Amino acid sequence: MKSFFQAGTATDYDALAITRSEKVIELEFPGHEGSLFTYLLPKSDTTAWAVACWGDTLDFLLDMNPREITDNWPFMASLMDAGSNKVYENGALVRIQAPDNDEMRWGIMTEVSDMDVQKNAANLWGFPQLLKAIEVVHQASAKMYKELKDNQPKGWEQAQKALLERCEGAEESLFFDFGFLQNS
Repeated sequence: MKSFFQAGTATDYDALAITRSEKVIELEFPGHEGSLFTYLLPKSDTTAWAVACWGDTLDFLLDMNPREITDNWPFMASLMDAGSNKVYENGALVRIQAPDNDEMRWGIMTEVSDMDVQKNAANLWGFPQLLKAIEVVHQASAKMYKELKDNQPKGWEQAQKALLERCEGAEESLFFDFGFLQNS
């Protein structure tokens, strides 16, 4: 499976290009089907979101053009407008759901700063600060996965259900504030 990048600035959505790339960091979790993939979403000229997600989440995006994503998909819009109170130091849990599709995936979002996101994503990938940010988001993801596995021995699906119940009706929200991600 290949990941995708969005190259361009956060204020020029029409210029964003979604392309497949082999340059994706993949993290396997023992006992869990699917890998963890990471992609970039520019936020401003100096900041971007790095989003790590499991399994085939990225397939949801590959056939959508940038305007469709930014205008019609609340997940992308929510990422752009996320308040600081909804982003922990090392990431926040996000729910990812495709339009007209009941399938749902979980992911971890973190902010990547001090970089020039106007550069081509292929060049961006080599920057040490980006690699560090991806390492951080993977660490947060691994911590979340362990938390779910330890607290829900019946399996991943049961853990997802428990997370939704823990949100107290926030299933329509794409952001969940869980304390175990803070300062992880």
